[in-house]
Amino acid sequence: MPKRIQEFVISALRIDQRCKPELRKVLKDEYYLFNKRCVRDNDGNIILNPAYHREYNVYGKKININTIVGKNGSGKSSLLEMIYRIVNNFSSLLVRDTRRGGAYPLYFIDGLLADLFYVIDNGEDGSQLACLSCRENEVVLIVDGNEILSLHLYGDNTKLNQADISMYWDKLFYTIVTNYSVQSFISTDYKEEQAYKVEPRGNAQLKDEVQWMSSLFHKNDGYLTPIVLNPYRDENGNMNMANELHLTIARLTSILVFFKEKKMDFLEGYRLHDIMYQFDPQMVVDKFIGHFDDDSIIADSISSHVCDFAKYANTPNTYANIILKRCGFFSLDYSNIIIERAAAYLVYKILSIANKYPSYSIFKITKSPELFHETVDNRDKLNLGALVDEIIKDKSHITLKVRQTCRFLQLYRPNNNGIRDLFQLFSFSEYQEALKDSVNANSLVTLMEQIPPSFFVPTIYFDKLEDGVVKEVQVPLTQMSSGERQYLYNFSTVIYHMRNLLSIQDTQRVRYRSIHLVFDEVEICFHPEYQRKFINSLLAILDRTRIIPHCSVQITIATHSPFILSDVIQDNILYLKDGHDVREQITVNPFGANINDVLQQSFFLENGFMGEFVQRKINSLVDFLKEGKHNSQWSIPSARFFIENNVGDPVIKGLLEELLTEKTENDA
Repeated sequence: MPKRIQEFVISALRIDQRCKPELRKVLKDEYYLFNKRCVRDNDGNIILNPAYHREYNVYGKKININTIVGKNGSGKSSLLEMIYRIVNNFSSLLVRDTRRGGAYPLYFIDGLLADLFYVIDNGEDGSQLACLSCRENEVVLIVDGNEILSLHLYGDNTKLNQADISMYWDKLFYTIVTNYSVQSFISTDYKEEQAYKVEPRGNAQLKDEVQWMSSLFHKNDGYLTPIVLNPYRDENGNMNMANELHLTIARLTSILVFFKEKKMDFLEGYRLHDIMYQFDPQMVVDKFIGHFDDDSIIADSISSHVCDFAKYANTPNTYANIILKRCGFFSLDYSNIIIERAAAYLVYKILSIANKYPSYSIFKITKSPELFHETVDNRDKLNLGALVDEIIKDKSHITLKVRQTCRFLQLYRPNNNGIRDLFQLFSFSEYQEALKDSVNANSLVTLMEQIPPSFFVPTIYFDKLEDGVVKEVQVPLTQMSSGERQYLYNFSTVIYHMRNLLSIQDTQRVRYRSIHLVFDEVEICFHPEYQRKFINSLLAILDRTRIIPHCSVQITIATHSPFILSDVIQDNILYLKDGHDVREQITVNPFGANINDVLQQSFFLENGFMGEFVQRKINSLVDFLKEGKHNSQWSIPSARFFIENNVGDPVIKGLLEELLTEKTENDA
């Protein structure tokens, strides 16, 4: 069983003065302390804070929340990017000799000199101070002052097997980043950063204008590389929001059913009405075509094979035939297109898993999914059988869609009350009833297996509530506001990735139990009320989905929202100004404080809380009334009209009226 992580806290970042300027940007060669879990000793070194006690944490067991605040350009995103670079460089060296068929190669960023400090406690060794230290061409993992792993750019990792990697990764964490800013993660912004293409057996080549960030968006490696950036962006940094909506709907289905069964609402003011599913026969064909869709000749050939799938499934010793039999499907009704496409999808997923995921590379299945119709030789027949057996036993996120499809094929009964017609368009409740299955909502993981396979396209409908009463019935997700959808995007993404990570139980595979959630500019699209409730809602969802008992979570939020900041204890706030940590200059504790006080000090609003335009307008009026300065825009009548009809604040309005009275009397 995985170790029960008791504590995980990202505590400090140090940037070396030799770190390339284009990497650190406005950041300085200093220590940045995210919280007081660690402090600096008399020699300036980072150590565990001896005065810290875990019960001081107000957010509950195994949860810690940090925030980073400051004006635009103060270094918030730059600080987070340094963390991403450190994780990227360490990962690029650790997995260099691992087969990652579904991922782009990782690049080692040149000139990165920085240390990331964090605290871990797995319940056996007590609290330990760990550090990922980037030292030019080397990355070192340090725990309690001991270098337990040193990786060099020109080192040979061939002796590191999956078990070794899993052992080291037990001291590491997985980072889930959410940033919907259109100006973020544009790969070309990083083209000035030189990077090495890391190759097996200690080989490396320095490349110019390498967009290392792109590789983090194309790393389908079963969560081996410990970071994921959301939402997905193409190589030009563009977000496909239609695809993001599609992913969100797919991720939400099981979550919403889970919450409904528990009589809880995932989004305040809305309750799941139902989920409708419609069969999409082309989706399976498109999966097989994959990256060949730009070559019409090859794509047409693959399409014809898929459309004639029954022929190959019934031909002995083809990949399709062997896989289906090994899964227990010796006779299927291929005259039904739904059954035919379901069987084809099952074959596609199994061959795809063999080609994408490092943990399945040992089976050496070299045939890609579109070659399902080919005949298997004797050597591959043994490997193929062993592969299918291992996938059937695997209960992780990697094989979830296999389990969903197998369940569908096993329970499908053609003579079951006109079920053929039902499966063209049906609701989730009808699906469960038709398959004589009942919802098992004991855990989200179990429920995910009961969702229809992905060649059935879901449409989610909500009931809109007002004071707990249904106000509007069947509101589709696509008609919700941008803020409501943004809320769903953020939380469904987090739960989806965390559940996938926790689904990995195999002791020979990488199992993360320390998770770092990063929300950069989280308030995008959020009304102040959503900002005010964000942290409480996030904590509630983590609790209700029963995630926290199985891992420890560090939440880092970069924000401009005083409502979010008012939910964070003072010790856990990093204040940035011009790239410096200015925590010592802050005197107002924002935790539960007045929002105006938080705005003025925590967000460095030295010029007050008014808009710049109205502030200048009122200042010019004061100059006219008090000092008699000539100003063509003001006269006594226009000043009186402006004060009486436009000024909203009663205190300011009263002061202006007094000045107007004095000026009128003096000019009389």
